Amino acid sequence: DLPEGLSCCGVQAIYSDGAGVLWLGTSRGLVRFDPASGTSIRYRHDRADPKNVTGAGIIGIAADAAGKLWVADTGGLSRFDPKTRTFSGYRNWPSGRLQASFDQATYQPTAYIGSSGMVLLGTQQGLKFFEPGSGTLRVLSHDPADRYSLSGNEVWSIRSDREGNLWVGVKGGGVN
Repeated sequence: DLPEGLSCCGVQAIYSDGAGVLWLGTSRGLVRFDPASGTSIRYRHDRADPKNVTGAGIIGIAADAAGKLWVADTGGLSRFDPKTRTFSGYRNWPSGRLQASFDQATYQPTAYIGSSGMVLLGTQQGLKFFEPGSGTLRVLSHDPADRYSLSGNEVWSIRSDREGNLWVGVKGGGVN
C-alpha cells in the first residue's frame, strides 16, 4: 500500500504523528502518508534547493514539542515544519558529516528527540547529542577506562521509558 514509486526507494525510517499520519524516510526523501485517506505527499531530495532534505538517505525521524520533525539523513540533520512544508538544514556539524559516521551497507543509525528538544543520533562512533538552540554537538562513546561510559560505540537503538530514563542499545554491549 505504499505510495506509487516508493517501492524503488526503500523505507528506512517511520514516524507516526499524533494525528496518525505516517512520515516515511526513504532513500529519495521524506513522504507524508495519511493511512485514513490513502494520500501521500513526497518531499523530494534536491541538492539545488536549500529547503529540501540535506542528504538522500533518511535514517531517522522524530518530532519535537513544537510539532516540527527532525530528519536525520546521510548529510546531517534537517528540521521540517509540516505547516509550512519547509526544511531548515544543519549541514555542517562540528565533527563532520554523518556520512562519515556509518557504513550504510551494514548499519542503520537511529534518531531520538528528547523532551528538551535535544536530538540524539546513534552512530558507529557512539551517541551524538545535538542541541539545536546553540548548534553544539557532543559525543558519548565507549571509554574502556570509564565504567560509566557506553558499553560499545555502535548504537542501534535509543528509547525512553515512562520515567524519562533513556535506554541505549549497543551492538555487542547490550543495553545502557
